[in-house]
Amino acid sequence: MAFLRAQEVLPSHIFKASGLVSDFIFDAKKLYIATDNGVVDVFDIQSKKQINSIILPITRSGLNQIIPAKIHSIDNYNNVLVIVSSGINGFRDVYLYHDKLEKIIDAKNELFIKEAHFSNDHQVVFATFASEAILYDFSENYALYTTQVSPSHQGDFTLNASKTEMLNSDEAGIVQRSDIKTAKLLQTYDTQNVDKVFHIAYEKGTLITGGQDRRVGVYPKNETPYYIKSDFLVYCVGLTPNAKKAVYVKNEDNDLQLFDVSSKKLEDTFVGDHTLVTQIKFINNHSFLSSGRSNKVYYFKFR
Repeated sequence: MAFLRAQEVLPSHIFKASGLVSDFIFDAKKLYIATDNGVVDVFDIQSKKQINSIILPITRSGLNQIIPAKIHSIDNYNNVLVIVSSGINGFRDVYLYHDKLEKIIDAKNELFIKEAHFSNDHQVVFATFASEAILYDFSENYALYTTQVSPSHQGDFTLNASKTEMLNSDEAGIVQRSDIKTAKLLQTYDTQNVDKVFHIAYEKGTLITGGQDRRVGVYPKNETPYYIKSDFLVYCVGLTPNAKKAVYVKNEDNDLQLFDVSSKKLEDTFVGDHTLVTQIKFINNHSFLSSGRSNKVYYFKFR
């Protein structure tokens, strides 16, 4: 019987954006890369070619200088994008994009939105730096609720695959899972990190956390939680759609370590991006995209 060895894996492709990557999303056909220069670069995933650029209106700094509208967050639902960008005095503008831009939140509302996620075709969940969650109905231009999900500063925020639950992490090393419709707290995860949780990934009831304490917290569904000790601050983690494999930033070189969630066995290492990795998102159970503080998104495949 032949045994497969863990190996170092180089990127299969590198997508190059027009500015520093701040966020990215993808669907079955397209990759959308949001940048700090107010542009969303759109690529065809199969051909790897750029097919469009979405350009946001310029804005003004606190010194009244004309500057690009830095994009902080992007999400999509049925070919509609929600884009969070810097507006006047650093407050956030929020746009919808479907063939054209439509502003739904103005910086004059003085919201410091960290990120936004669609919950359905007419509602978006906003997460603020003050650890608030806002369920906003853009068809009615109305916030259904604003709730304080944590007393600590916001770490990371994400939704489950069915968009019925939201998860947030904070500076205290705690992750909370709540119902989106009611904001009711469903579960607290607080046993594996003792300091700020930078990043979380959640699939099929399994949660992975990356913390300032150099721990990768692992909460497998219906199994005993545990943690893996990293060589460096764990700024980013990722989890396969089937929740069987996970990836974390393992060292100062920003190499990415794959491991088996059930067995805890360390597997392949992914190398190539030497900037601070801030996003890891799986396309399927054998490939993922990652980005850091550069103009590049890396595409990795593994066995």
